[in-house]
Amino acid sequence: MNLDILDNLINNLKENDFIKKFGEELNNYLDDKIEHQNRKTDINQVSILEEMQKENKITTEYRDKMLVARNKILQEYAQKTKDKGDMYYIYDCTKEQYLLTNCENNKSNQIIKLEKVPEGAQIDSVLRMNKNKFELDVQATEEIKIQISEEINKLLKEQERVMEERRIDGHIYEFVEKTNDRICLIDTTKDTGDVFEEFKFLENVFEDAKQGDLFEYSKGQYKKH
Repeated sequence: MNLDILDNLINNLKENDFIKKFGEELNNYLDDKIEHQNRKTDINQVSILEEMQKENKITTEYRDKMLVARNKILQEYAQKTKDKGDMYYIYDCTKEQYLLTNCENNKSNQIIKLEKVPEGAQIDSVLRMNKNKFELDVQATEEIKIQISEEINKLLKEQERVMEERRIDGHIYEFVEKTNDRICLIDTTKDTGDVFEEFKFLENVFEDAKQGDLFEYSKGQYKKH
């Protein structure tokens, strides 16, 4: 792969420390589907973000934006309600443990693992630390779920608009690589060198594509140039 293209791809898709921690969260449902189905627990199996990924195609760029937005919502709410005690958020669970993050600013990299959480708690629940004991904050849980859902839907609409703007009739695109159900392209007609993910394409068109191959976007589809 051309080094300039590789650098560009890394710069566009690399994740910060917070995103690295949560990056696996949105893939757990697909990568570990059988294990999730076999869990012997009353915990909600799918988080808001996982549910959105099941229902919608989400690029790495916008997955990261959703994770950052969620983190911001949690930190701002924790700061606003700090008089109620330290705030924690259940973002995932394994077969044996619940995974929590500290919602205080600059502490989101702290992961707490619990074998048991308060009754009624599940993924996306907010817990408070009160007298060295975790308690479920029902009001915070509901308010934050609403905020996160609204922000995700807003970003989904933004992604749809951005993706349509990137698909320009008559433009030539350079193929970079294919990963699972995504391809990475560069709009050579614009000649900015920016790499972006594309998920709307015909599989057979890119079946044997190699880095550097050119494709034209015409009448709503990519075709070999």
